[in-house]
Amino acid sequence: MEVLEKCWKSGWNYYERVRDSVSKEVRIRKIDPIWEYFERDKDGDFRYIIDENIKLSQKLFFNSKDAKEYRGFMESVGKEIYGNQQPEYRHIRENYFEMKEQVDMRIWFFDIEVITKDKSFPDPQEAIHPVTQIQIYDSYTDKIIILSLDDMKDKKRFEKYNNLVFKHFLTEKSLFETFFKLLDTLMPTVITAWNGEGFDFPYITNRVKNIQGINETRLSPIRKISEYKTSDGVGYNWDGVYLIDMMESYKKFIFTPQTSYSLDNISKEELGIGDGKVDYGEYDNIIDFHAGDIDKFLEYSIQDVVILKKLEDKLKLIALMKILANMMGINYDDTMGTVKPWTQYITNIAMKENLVMPHKNKNKLGTPIVGGYVKEPKKGKSEWLVSVDINSMYPLLGMRAHNMSPEMYIEEKDLPTELTELRNKYHHSEREVVYVNDNVLNEIREIVSKYNVSYGMNAFFRNDKEGIIPRIVGEIYADRKVAKGKMLMYKALKARLT
Repeated sequence: MEVLEKCWKSGWNYYERVRDSVSKEVRIRKIDPIWEYFERDKDGDFRYIIDENIKLSQKLFFNSKDAKEYRGFMESVGKEIYGNQQPEYRHIRENYFEMKEQVDMRIWFFDIEVITKDKSFPDPQEAIHPVTQIQIYDSYTDKIIILSLDDMKDKKRFEKYNNLVFKHFLTEKSLFETFFKLLDTLMPTVITAWNGEGFDFPYITNRVKNIQGINETRLSPIRKISEYKTSDGVGYNWDGVYLIDMMESYKKFIFTPQTSYSLDNISKEELGIGDGKVDYGEYDNIIDFHAGDIDKFLEYSIQDVVILKKLEDKLKLIALMKILANMMGINYDDTMGTVKPWTQYITNIAMKENLVMPHKNKNKLGTPIVGGYVKEPKKGKSEWLVSVDINSMYPLLGMRAHNMSPEMYIEEKDLPTELTELRNKYHHSEREVVYVNDNVLNEIREIVSKYNVSYGMNAFFRNDKEGIIPRIVGEIYADRKVAKGKMLMYKALKARLT
């Protein structure tokens, strides 16, 4: 079976990258994109998620020109269209969403060395200094691959690294030629580096651009490099392979704040004191270290990628990105965002029930949402204090208890007079003492029960059936409880064995 690793748009074309679950062979091929929209049709098989009384029929277009003309026509005649899933995500939904078959991705833990003669920090946007070394830890073979312009002085010193493949080169161009061959032959799914987005990936891309006789598109399996803006200049994608900054994924998924996010500090915090890099304290800087003891410097650079591998073994950051991507029907790097993962996931789940999401930019708020009430603290000492920790309060007591979901929301025009009056009577007050009153609570309870609705602050939600978002939250929470139970069991087992 072919397992999806990536689906994306590059230029005017759309591609999918799959890996065979048995042979582990990678195949990259063009796909035929489909633009999908929905329009009102009293006999349609689909329903609008916000108002299920609106029936819809599906409209498919097989090129962007026809899709654009359809949108323009519908707008010109004042007719509303629904749905707007991008072709690549529709392709994932139709062919790979909720696929159970899995295969290990090939990860390269990656680092480069750039030694400057003037001891300045190399600028990744200019990339005027040669790349003197490329280090790779390949997850499939457990081999450390070092491509270097510096040769070992004492080869016996490195015999302890039985998984080391070392290649010495006389020119930077020949070093890159071998690197390109490795990319084409081994086809890594993910290349990850610490601060890769800030340094390694833009530096190596710009450096290849600066070397005469080499085309930077060879970094990509489809020979396409795409650019995007960053706070420091320009970032790059090597289309067809994931470039993942492990430092950014650490910040995203590990919620413990750190005093420093340097690899030195994180390796000590996560892997233990002494399990960090090779110490070169006898030198003033890394440039002098490189010039003073090349063999020790090579060991230092080996440890960089070994530490990345150890961090992934412990924290499973990239593995988590893969799990989330497979669950939600997105690409691995989409998990670094918040809106896209949930938008695609809800869209995919809804479409299984023939429910269609709004069109893009539909129903923009005319007024900003008022923030939550924050009570002023009582100053001074108190004799009795109680701290209450409610398990997953926001999704359970908020979304689940109030059945908060777009299709369950009752719009202003549809509110019975009694509910409108109830809201106007109480929702303007930010004094909790108004609500912590048996008479008030009984009044609210009686009215919302009469209409079978949930009442939050200024909003009502139907309770005649469970909303799609509360249901998804409940399923994820149930899975989380099972997973956490297993985690605690294995932790207890590990403690007994040690």
